[in-house]
Amino acid sequence: MLAVSSETMSYYYPDWDTLGVELYDWIHELVPAEAHVLDLGAGGGVSDMRNLKPHFANVCAVDIDPIVLDNQCAHEAKQLNEDCTIPYPDESFDAAMSDYVFEHLEVPEDSLREMARVLKPGGKFFYRTINRWHYLCILGRCMPKKCSAYLADRLGHQPTEAAKTHETWYRLNSKTQISRAAAAAGMRIGAYKTHEAEPVYFQLFAPAWYIGVLMERCANACPLFAPWRVNLYGYLEKMP
Repeated sequence: MLAVSSETMSYYYPDWDTLGVELYDWIHELVPAEAHVLDLGAGGGVSDMRNLKPHFANVCAVDIDPIVLDNQCAHEAKQLNEDCTIPYPDESFDAAMSDYVFEHLEVPEDSLREMARVLKPGGKFFYRTINRWHYLCILGRCMPKKCSAYLADRLGHQPTEAAKTHETWYRLNSKTQISRAAAAAGMRIGAYKTHEAEPVYFQLFAPAWYIGVLMERCANACPLFAPWRVNLYGYLEKMP
């Protein structure tokens, strides 16, 4: 078999399912327990690490996909309005988060303005997304959408029929794009970091996967590669 086994994955990445946990450490450290938190693009709430419900007074999940209504990791869940606005009044939340959502925003400036609307002044918007300049992102933009949807299905990221709902645009997927859109929405970058993740997209073909492991080790070890690492994460702050 050419696919990489789970044992091999665990050998090279014993903590692979908790990579990127620093983002959640920031949320727990910087957001008080009595806070009202919005989870944008929450989906069905299947990740234990992403489950903020036990840690905060009120967690609200929203998503364009109706699957969010089954989310058990939030105190309440709502589908986005038909015009993609967030179904909550102004200044409803102390903090917000989105995990791998930015790449799906067709008009990111409008999305950040809407997020700023529901955040209280000084509120933090935590995010993690894909770097548009990473080789996987470049390949994804060149690949027919049916092919990328098929790969996502095979790798367990989303069912093929979800391709329309989860269409990718990569318009908020670089530090420059994030900074410009944030400024237009009355927000500023509070923290920004990059990280090269495990080469999970190559797990169906072992030779490519081992090359990906080498590239991951080099990218994380050398600061010169920081602008091209696959994951961008940090938080934005709504200016008073």
